[in-house]
Amino acid sequence: MLLALVVFALAGTAFPAEPRPHAPTQEIPPDSTKIEGSPPGFTTIDGKKNPEKIPDYAVWNSVFTNLQTLEPGFLRTQLRLPADEEAFLYAEAKRQADRDAVCWKRAHGIVETMPAKVWNQAMKDLNVWCRQQDLDAADALLVKLSEDSRRKLLAFVDSKRKTITIYSDPTWADIFGLPR
Repeated sequence: MLLALVVFALAGTAFPAEPRPHAPTQEIPPDSTKIEGSPPGFTTIDGKKNPEKIPDYAVWNSVFTNLQTLEPGFLRTQLRLPADEEAFLYAEAKRQADRDAVCWKRAHGIVETMPAKVWNQAMKDLNVWCRQQDLDAADALLVKLSEDSRRKLLAFVDSKRKTITIYSDPTWADIFGLPR
């Protein structure tokens, strides 16, 4: 049971490449979870070395997850978005916790209600579905922004690829880049 949840958690989870102190003058602080080195048998995708290999779903998930812990207006000096557009960004980041909770609830449901022989495929399907929820949230946010704010946010999000390290289970290689 636990193995399936760990696989779900690690297969598509992004972790910051290195810890940084939390201070108002820095960029988004790292996730609270830090894993040193790849788990045995897993592949490491280091955004610092290969940012182009970090999928969009991982970057948006990381940005939303980190923003939900920050005070509104934290990015004001970095992005300089109009107040209403900044509010859209923070509101979507706050909804990340809800998306994550739905995914975890579904993962628990898989483990509790399905036979073990179907867990892997069911978890893969769920993982892709959860990633799509994050991408749909990003797309919905982007259409609410002005062209200038959209350009700034996309550049900011893209810059975060270098701060992410992904530990990927090779048995999940078929879904690594899904949905995008």
